[in-house]
Amino acid sequence: MMRKLDTGQNFILKWLGFWIGIVGSLTFSMKIYGLTYDKNYILFSIYFLGMGLIGLNIFKAKEPIAFHLTDSKYLLLFIIPTLGFYFSTFSVEYFFPLTKEQYLFYENIGLGFPYFTYRTFITKTSDILYQQVMVLIMVLHLKKQGHTDIKIVKVFSVIFFILHLPLLFVFGWYGLMFILPCTIAGGIFSFLILRYKQGHFYSIMVHQGFYLILGTIMRFVPIG
Repeated sequence: MMRKLDTGQNFILKWLGFWIGIVGSLTFSMKIYGLTYDKNYILFSIYFLGMGLIGLNIFKAKEPIAFHLTDSKYLLLFIIPTLGFYFSTFSVEYFFPLTKEQYLFYENIGLGFPYFTYRTFITKTSDILYQQVMVLIMVLHLKKQGHTDIKIVKVFSVIFFILHLPLLFVFGWYGLMFILPCTIAGGIFSFLILRYKQGHFYSIMVHQGFYLILGTIMRFVPIG
């Protein structure tokens, strides 16, 4: 039992290290080379999708994940909501555009997703796919360890919260807009994945909805 627990703990630490390392490397590059979500969307998208594929290989998760994604009809659960996500962000930007001050402020602290352009849509969609692949890897691992669904939801909520704590060093107190919802989001993601075979796609929808709502709210926050 102790050996099994140690193996589980090592997996979690490896998973956390991989995720934080991937995001940390990107953040470091943004600050050093002036990369942005908006201007470097192709580079960012390739990076996120590539890291997701690497994660699948490192954690040997291709087969268990394929089991959850084999039915082609489920792809509509990604394509249709993603199109809705795009047109929703486009509509928000059209009717409630960011002010010049807001644009520059968010650019300076490295928050590009609220721009709601087609470029930031591509970057954020790739980012969400990377995150959701990593979420699925961890949830399926915990399930394989023999934990109950309730325990997995609780454990993953804590893991997801811890995972986002470094954002305080990246965005300062503004990182709380991501950190505070993480415990709830981690619980929702893991519950959907465990409850439904197509739950991974529902999890993606919730993730998209969060950024749509947050990006919309940020338009009404005064800057300066």
